[in-house]
Amino acid sequence: MELQQTIQTLEAMASGTTPEIEFEGYATNLFSEPVGLSALKSAIGLLKKQVNSSSRPIIPKADLELAMVAFREQDLNPSPTRLRAFFRGTGEFANTNLNAHELYGKYHQDKPKDEMLQYLKEFFEAHPTIRFDLEKEPWRAIDFFDKPQFNLMTVADADRLRSTAARFDMVRHNLNVSIRSIRKHYYRSHEPWLKAEEALLRRALAHTNDLSVLSSIFGRSENSLRIKGQQLLWEKGVEKIATPPHLR
Repeated sequence: MELQQTIQTLEAMASGTTPEIEFEGYATNLFSEPVGLSALKSAIGLLKKQVNSSSRPIIPKADLELAMVAFREQDLNPSPTRLRAFFRGTGEFANTNLNAHELYGKYHQDKPKDEMLQYLKEFFEAHPTIRFDLEKEPWRAIDFFDKPQFNLMTVADADRLRSTAARFDMVRHNLNVSIRSIRKHYYRSHEPWLKAEEALLRRALAHTNDLSVLSSIFGRSENSLRIKGQQLLWEKGVEKIATPPHLR
């Protein structure tokens, strides 16, 4: 049965009477002829198709978890917006290792970008701990960098810390094109954290939570500094690290 005929038949049946309509050249009573049953079957089929389409995951959970692991390895927060860009293969990750990942661009034609973003937001609302497990990574609960921004460092203070950071050894030298490109902006990107560097960051955290300032001092991305800062604050205690020395 054609869709228009299905609609016409169901509307007539919904009137609460035993109406007759013209169907294939003759008048028929909807409750005594196969046309009514045919309309119902067509409607049920359309509804099932719509339900199956809307309930089918746009991106399987396994792929989402694999992508989030890749983001963590790059010190990036797997937000819905970033994941959408990653799965659609946009240019946002052109200069990172992520563009070589097997899932990069895998779903670029599956759904409109707005629909994909909405799906990801709803997915995280339904699975609030999937992006990180606080039992395994409790430091992620540290909200030091989300509080009102402060910076007690003078220009001279920042320059001294920057000079110290610049003297730390670089141990990674055989770099791919992507990392070399990133290092044009963050010269210590993808370097392992040295104990002396961590100690310097702890000193800096007592004077600022401004990630842009810290990034300019340490030559690392803001997200990398957020993660390392959260870890240090969790290990040593927020109050102990993030309180200026003269107030302790």
